[in-house]
Amino acid sequence: MALTDAGTRLLEHTRGILLQVGRARQDLEDQKNGDSGHFVLGLPPSLGRSVTVPLVKAFGRLLPNASLATVEGLSAYMLEWLNVGRVDCALVYNAPASPTIDLQPLLDDQLFLVAPLSPTPTRKARKSITLTELADHPLIIPSRPHSIRMSVENALAGVDRKIRVAHEIECIPAVIDLVRQGLGFGVLPLNAVKSTQWATKFGSCPSSHPSSRRRFPLPPRRSGPWDLSCARRST
Repeated sequence: MALTDAGTRLLEHTRGILLQVGRARQDLEDQKNGDSGHFVLGLPPSLGRSVTVPLVKAFGRLLPNASLATVEGLSAYMLEWLNVGRVDCALVYNAPASPTIDLQPLLDDQLFLVAPLSPTPTRKARKSITLTELADHPLIIPSRPHSIRMSVENALAGVDRKIRVAHEIECIPAVIDLVRQGLGFGVLPLNAVKSTQWATKFGSCPSSHPSSRRRFPLPPRRSGPWDLSCARRST
């Protein structure tokens, strides 16, 4: 006996159906154990490089049968992605309260003015800078609605000053590279500077011939909050 052409095609479809049924059954069994599925995590660009590797390792160790995907984006965009289901969870800065989003505060961070350091400094580096002084610096900073841009503008508005923008650059590593080349100043969390390829290189330079960057902390009480939270859809 031999299958007809129609029978051969039916057999192929049947095998595919049985395979899908088997996968569905296994997926449901794994889900009962709580160790399977696909999880999408949103990360801000300033944290992506430093936290992705340890997160992937920890996720694989705790949930070996599940898969993890990460995407990077601005906090405002990631909150939208949460609402439409593109991401399951996200780390966001300065997230506003929302009835559709659950927020779990993680830490209070601080913003720093990042500046190129002269190879032969003539005066002692300062430990901090006022918001009024910050307004006089040409900044390389992301455009709105980036949380850093909004935080700086709101802080300067509190002292009746406006931001001075040299270049609007979304890519944080590019901002740091432009600052390194003396094309302006940056305002960033310290972790963003440490996670770049230049952090180790500059950190290894002799202190007598510093080639790194000055980092002046902005006054925390007047610059407004810089809060990192874990956000997920309300259930």
